[in-house]
Amino acid sequence: MSQTGLRARNRSRTRDDIVEAALGLFEERGYDATTCEDIAAAADVSARTFFRYFDTKVDVVLAGRTEEEGPQAIIAEVLDRPAGEHPVEVLRQALRHPVGVVESQRDLVVRQFRVMMATPSLETLRREQFHRFEDPLAAAIATRLGRQPGDLDARLLAAATAAALRISIERWVASGARRGTLRPLLDEAFDRLEHGFGSSRRRPQRR
Repeated sequence: MSQTGLRARNRSRTRDDIVEAALGLFEERGYDATTCEDIAAAADVSARTFFRYFDTKVDVVLAGRTEEEGPQAIIAEVLDRPAGEHPVEVLRQALRHPVGVVESQRDLVVRQFRVMMATPSLETLRREQFHRFEDPLAAAIATRLGRQPGDLDARLLAAATAAALRISIERWVASGARRGTLRPLLDEAFDRLEHGFGSSRRRPQRR
């Protein structure tokens, strides 16, 4: 292995050690009672090393997310879906790959969400992770619909999509986050959006 490859591997290992130490302390003591210095000590690194990897302990709670599951990937899929597809179905399908990425990082995501869900001071952060892509998503939906930016239908669909994703992940985490069970929860949320609340109509489960 080259020196460059070895350094990259060591950096990745150190980062993983910091994340593991941080989540362990958050679970044991609580997020608010844990300092960056506590995390550094638990990971057996200096505080200076901690800050080379993370600016704040908030960044540790968000560690591990990738561009594959990010807003731009969702928006690109929305714009690439077949013309004439129902807007709700467009959004459902645009989330399927990102949701698969979340499921592949199950252990990390579950621990991070449990910390956020148990910490009132992180409530705003948790919601912002989903709200932050509402505006660009609404713009993409408006483009598909041939509407002007700021269109009410597009904004409502974007807000409903963000809420459906957040609530589905929260339900998944609360239920034990078994593998392969997040997508059905998201499908259920989109069924409600597509067919109406309280409707007994259900789409066949997707594989």
